Amino acid sequence: MLKLFALCLTIFLLASSATAAAPVKARVPSGIGIVLFQNGSAEKPSTLAIFTEPSLGRIAEIEAGRLPSLSQSIPSPEGTIPAVVTSKKSGWYRIMYDHGEREGWIKGRSSYQFYRWEELLRDRPVSLLGGLRKEFYLLRRSPDFSAESITPLGKGSRVTAKHVDGDWIKVSTESQAEGWIPWRDENSRLVITVNL
Repeated sequence: MLKLFALCLTIFLLASSATAAAPVKARVPSGIGIVLFQNGSAEKPSTLAIFTEPSLGRIAEIEAGRLPSLSQSIPSPEGTIPAVVTSKKSGWYRIMYDHGEREGWIKGRSSYQFYRWEELLRDRPVSLLGGLRKEFYLLRRSPDFSAESITPLGKGSRVTAKHVDGDWIKVSTESQAEGWIPWRDENSRLVITVNL
């Protein structure tokens, strides 16, 4: 009995270490939109002063290039870096500034480009991420998981977003079929990739 227990424990530990070695990458939180920064140069990188509140409680100064990568869902043009914006107030943006999803405020600049999701997604090609539940890959007649499905879509299927309604986008496929897919999940995390 003791040998069986030791064997089970060994298998469990080996499986746990294999899983720990390749953690599943969390999907990107959506927030209210994104802000694009210019990356600067190697000699003079762009830096961001992070505050607990607009103009109050400076907590950090970081290089824009050290912001969490959003490339899984938001591949950006060369020389720009996107950051998730969770709130906006009087020329200030609340962004996620580290991999722990901590948030802080930055002062807006004229070189920053801010996009709300409703305007960013409209008329852009988007693709579904892999590893989602089956219901995310169905093109539906209306923006609801209980709506009738029109056709299944595969991982990476490229569609064009036409209209945003809450957590759903109306899309058209390459075969001209139109319907609805979710663009974020119930936890407000992106389930699509959008190219800027």
